[in-house]
Amino acid sequence: MHMNVSSKLINKYYRARANSKFAGVVTQIDASVQIIARMLDADFVGAFYYERTTRKLIPISYQHGHHLSIRNLGALADFWADIDIDNLPVEPDMIDFDNEKFRDTSIQDQFGTENSFACCYRYPYYLDGGLRLVCTAYWYEHPEPVSLEFLHLLDLTCKIISAAMTVADELMQVENYSVRLSQLLPVFEIPLDDLPYEELLDLVTQRINDLVPGAEILLMQRDCNTGTFTLEKHLNCDQPSIEEIKILTERVKPLLWPDLPDDTVRYRCRDMDQTEGPNWAGAVMLELAPVENMQYVVLVTPPEENKLNTNDRELLSVFAVFAQTVLRNVLLVKRLEKTNLLLEESSQRLAEVETTAALADMTSGLAHDFNNIFGGLVGRVQLMKLRTQNKTQLAELEKIEHLIMEGAESVRRIQEFTTCTKLKELQPVDLCQMLDDVTEKERVPWQKEAEDRSVEVVIKRLLDQAVVMGNHDDLIAVIDKLIDNAVGVSPKGSTVKVELSGTEENITLTVSDEGPGIPEELRTRIFYPFYTTKQERGAGLGLAVVYGIIGRHSGKVWVESRESGGAVFKVTLNRAEGKIPDVTRELTDEKGSDCLRILVVDDDTEVREVLKDTLAIDGHEPVACNDGFAALEEIEKRKFDMMITDLGMPGMSGLELAGAVHERFPDMPIAMVTGWGTQLNEDEVALNGIKSVLSKPFHLKDIRTLVNNLAVKA
Repeated sequence: MHMNVSSKLINKYYRARANSKFAGVVTQIDASVQIIARMLDADFVGAFYYERTTRKLIPISYQHGHHLSIRNLGALADFWADIDIDNLPVEPDMIDFDNEKFRDTSIQDQFGTENSFACCYRYPYYLDGGLRLVCTAYWYEHPEPVSLEFLHLLDLTCKIISAAMTVADELMQVENYSVRLSQLLPVFEIPLDDLPYEELLDLVTQRINDLVPGAEILLMQRDCNTGTFTLEKHLNCDQPSIEEIKILTERVKPLLWPDLPDDTVRYRCRDMDQTEGPNWAGAVMLELAPVENMQYVVLVTPPEENKLNTNDRELLSVFAVFAQTVLRNVLLVKRLEKTNLLLEESSQRLAEVETTAALADMTSGLAHDFNNIFGGLVGRVQLMKLRTQNKTQLAELEKIEHLIMEGAESVRRIQEFTTCTKLKELQPVDLCQMLDDVTEKERVPWQKEAEDRSVEVVIKRLLDQAVVMGNHDDLIAVIDKLIDNAVGVSPKGSTVKVELSGTEENITLTVSDEGPGIPEELRTRIFYPFYTTKQERGAGLGLAVVYGIIGRHSGKVWVESRESGGAVFKVTLNRAEGKIPDVTRELTDEKGSDCLRILVVDDDTEVREVLKDTLAIDGHEPVACNDGFAALEEIEKRKFDMMITDLGMPGMSGLELAGAVHERFPDMPIAMVTGWGTQLNEDEVALNGIKSVLSKPFHLKDIRTLVNNLAVKA
């Protein structure tokens, strides 16, 4: 806000009082009235000085926005020139913006009516029992209530105007004070949306330095709950130690406003006592009103040759009000950013859950179909192995069987990733031993590629033993997948580093490569099934499998970028104690001693025939049915020793069939061989009388063991 009328008004008032320092008076008054207008957020402010000889109020400054067109200023001057000073509508004890006698919302003067103002405040300044100054403010809309602190500042500003008009000998000092006071205005106009947090703090400390040049400045945050201080910024001094900050913030005494009760003072300027530090004498502290449980504190230590005077302290006190607005908004903006970040993370997690649910729907059906296919294939291969003695053919059949079982294992891990449940019993396992296992040539799928491209895999163990609760095969797969992924993206002649480290609580596996790295926006997507960044290899399942396995082990897996290039995958698992069990698979080759009549129910022809042939080889009498209805008819015709059924069948599910048979023959052992095995509800299975569940694809030894175990329980 600025107008050129101030000079004309004061010229008129000083028509017989020539003064070489007149320009300083104008600057002082305009700056002060500008501050009043900004503090009140008024559309128009006028200042009127009481001339004792004429007993009239003389206009000395008008301030309003550049974009406003104000009419008939003469009417405003006439209104105050003609007013009866002795019968002003306000008294010193009525100075309160909530006082109806002080506030005039009706706009009865001609000036306010012609300019369509909605509200007017009139503030008189009294000195030594007499009226010295009146400020009047107009708004187009009703303003927010004004706090007691702003009222005090308004009174203080009016005092400055009065001093400028009455004490000509101090005009130079007042002019300097005005210039310094005007330096506070940019603080109040700081663009919070445009400046980062650090730059805002820099600007605040720099403004204090403008007010008190060369002062040592510490800007700190105080936790109101714990009383601890955190240093945010320091200027013109070295960073103090924690002990120095403690002394600086404790050895102070309050400097209160002289005319306000102590309980109303929110912004305090405090003097530092004499302490051991010679440079701390004369320091002042600005305590800004807290925001929730956080408060900003500014400690200002003036240079030894420039002690703080009364004006300096008043300026710093005024600055505290402006800085409070800025820093309060800074804290609110930080909290808003934190809230937005949490919302973004929550939205991302929700999207991941929805994606996983969609993948679960898709993969569950595919897994069932693939498991049926794999079950038929592996069964036929195993039957062929039993019928041939040719070593070459046996070796080829074993390779085929191995490939089928690898495919089945991939399907199983996809199922486990999408169900997000712990499907296996976890036991103590040693990751150090696993690292030794994966370096055995016959076990390492990535070894040949590493040798062909001269990629060196360096394994470093910082622990003698790293025991966690886990599934041995799954964690071996995690190590294999991470190393395979690193080798696959590494350039020729580079190095893949595998490191095992730990703390008292956690074990960390780190796999780093020298490849192209992973952009930040892709670091979560790479763990989705079927997502891959590789151009020539991989189906995008490896990292999804790793993510699912580690999640079921209550661990964490994430990826970082290396400064020198490449990616770093990290896995953390909780430490555990216990005896490492023997993970060797225990299966029996012994046939059952009794010939059992077994009802086999499966809608897949290949699986049904494999089961039938396998049972027949062991001397049992299998009866095969392709659905539940046919099975119920058979079970009424003859007696069966046990039933083996599939789960997903048309018309009647395996659970429904098992429930019906169990109700009719509660002592008959029932087993389920199914491609849905990893997703069955244990309570529902038991409720329908099912004693055992075997997942497809299966080994012939698994069927033999299943039948023998059920026969014992029968």
